[in-house]
Amino acid sequence: MAGYGRYLTIRLINSLIVIFFVSLFTLALFGPFVDQQLKQEIRQSVRQQILSAGGKFGGYQNKTELEKVINQRIEQRIKALGLDKPWYIRIWGDLYRLFTFNFGMAWVLRSDSGSQYVADIIIERIPRTVILFALATLLNYVFGIYLGIKAASKPNSLFDRTTVMGGLLGWSFATWWVGMVMIYVFAYIFPIFPLGGMTSVPPPHDPFKYTLDVLWHLTLPTITMVLVAVGGMAYSYRNLAIGVLTEDYIVTARAKGLPERDVLYKYALKMILPPILTGATLAIAGIFSGGLLTEIVFNWPGMGLLYWEAINALDIPVLIGDVYITTILLVLANITADLLYGVVDPRVRLGARVSQ
Repeated sequence: MAGYGRYLTIRLINSLIVIFFVSLFTLALFGPFVDQQLKQEIRQSVRQQILSAGGKFGGYQNKTELEKVINQRIEQRIKALGLDKPWYIRIWGDLYRLFTFNFGMAWVLRSDSGSQYVADIIIERIPRTVILFALATLLNYVFGIYLGIKAASKPNSLFDRTTVMGGLLGWSFATWWVGMVMIYVFAYIFPIFPLGGMTSVPPPHDPFKYTLDVLWHLTLPTITMVLVAVGGMAYSYRNLAIGVLTEDYIVTARAKGLPERDVLYKYALKMILPPILTGATLAIAGIFSGGLLTEIVFNWPGMGLLYWEAINALDIPVLIGDVYITTILLVLANITADLLYGVVDPRVRLGARVSQ
């Protein structure tokens, strides 16, 4: 286990390096926009404050004197905030605030409660994305694994050929396109489901009715994501399982008369579990970051739609906070995958020990 611990320690250090450089690049990319916006706000604030004193020139003798005082006040405010220093000096303070989850105030967007803090806006959106994508991801993996292994156990059968065709069709369609078709059919032509959103407007006040309302809005996007993704997942796991089912120990297990269910789900599934866990842990990160196009199509107020709203509003602090949170989640997902590998596949622990 010492070798395995060393392996995970190295992976953790590498992950921290990734977070550092992604954060550094993000701040360097958006830094000029932030500086420009802050300086513009300072100019407007100082000018409005001086002119509010009254008089034609804000209490000063002429326009020249007024502009001189305004420029002096602006320079004082800029220096007080450290905006007169080069970006490569100020960026370290920005990194510290980012690492401590101090994302600052949003420029345009607000939370439903009216908060202007970026952290409050993101915290409000994460559970909404989790509700949608966690349910769809769970259904995709349950049905994908079941259909894939079942198809692999009956190669070239009608069920197998149908699974292959379903996988190819699923990969051929984009979720956002299928989503628009589903909305057109089941919200316009047959108004069974709502056009979008997470709740009705206004939402029900009764907790039970509110839950039913959310489930009603949740159904159509969930069905859409499952229809698009489950075929491809089943096809992938079918291909993995077919290779495993030809192994000698599987043939031996069948020759001993073990039930087919045990052969498939106790022996074959265990061998294809590592790649399944890789996809699952990366999908967990996707659960928190959301699907931009999917949430836009269904107007689902999660993290994906927040990206779109922040881009349209040029709300840079929200974009920076979103990128940072998404990066951390992706890194944590990869570390989780490494931990699970060591649990389900002893070869990982052995390989780490041998590398010492």
